[in-house]
Formats: sequence, structure tokens, C-alpha cells
Amino acid sequence: MALTTYTTKIRKLIEDFSKTRIDTFTYSTSSIFTLVKSKNVSIISVLVNGTSTADLSGVDYTYSSTTNQVTVTGLSSGDDIQIKYTYNEYSDSELENYVHSALDYININNDLKTFEVASGDVVSPTPTTKQTSLICIVASILIKPNISQYSLPNLTVRYPRTMSKDQIIEKIVQKFFASDGYFYLIEITTNE
Repeated sequence: MALTTYTTKIRKLIEDFSKTRIDTFTYSTSSIFTLVKSKNVSIISVLVNGTSTADLSGVDYTYSSTTNQVTVTGLSSGDDIQIKYTYNEYSDSELENYVHSALDYININNDLKTFEVASGDVVSPTPTTKQTSLICIVASILIKPNISQYSLPNLTVRYPRTMSKDQIIEKIVQKFFASDGYFYLIEITTNE
């Protein structure tokens, strides 16, 4: 399973839902505008003096995800530019790096099975659906350890906020593999 398939689940777990933003600029000499947010940007619209570039003759725009800049052509000095776009707090590549880390944590705390990222960014051996959920939950704990419950349709994990992320992950992985992944709910208390 490719790393990109994990990002949607992780976004849901950490509540990294797409947000919408409008950045405003005034054209003077440069027709290149840098957006404030830069993660998973998708341009919705570009307005020049309140009119969509689609409705203006000779005015168009391009977006470069490499530079996070929008270039608008056909502007006149003093034009007001509004760029409406969606973004996330975490990029896909950041989330994929957290999957790598989650696999390392799982491997350290588990003697039964070792996962790795093979060529082509594919997790090998292919995890089951529940193991995929475990990987996503561990990645989510690495990103936001202060949340006390993570839930996916086939696996829920609850734990006290007083535990360190390392302790939480260790207990979750050990309980998960001790039960051969048949847990639907893993609940950790501080008495264990």
C-alpha cells in the first residue's frame, strides 16, 4: 500500500480538514504574489478588482506549488488582487514522513512483524486493514499526542493524557499484536 493512501485517514484523525483563505494584494510592479499558506494549496479563484479572471479579457493566472506563488498576467498598476484558495496545516509529504516514523515505532515495539517502506513508497509486507489503521493512529499520536482518543471505523484507541507519546505507542502496539489485531477498542489506563 502506497504512503499516499495513509494521508486521508491521518488527516481525519488529526482533524486537518481543508480550510479556505483569501489573500489580498495590490499590483504595483510585480505580478507574482506569494500566498500566506503553503500546504496542499488549491486555487479556487483569482479576482482582479472584484471580477474573476475568467471573465476578464487578457487577464489570466498560473500557480506554482514549488514556489507557492500565483502569477497574474494582464494587470494594471493599482489593481486589487484577491486569491481564494484551500489549504491544509500539513502537507502530504509531511504526513508520509510521519508514516515512516510510525512504522519505526511499531517495529521497535513489536517482535511479530516488521514493516518497511519498499521502493515506490509502498509499505511492505502489505498491512491488513486493521494494521493500516494502527499505522495511521500511531502517526497521529506522533503528530498530536495530547488528544486522548483516536477512532477509525475498525479501531479505537483511548489513553490518559498523562502518558508520554512513547509510552502510549508502546502499549498500543503491544496490545494490538498480542491480540493478533482483533481489538476494536484499545483502552490504556495508568494502572497497567
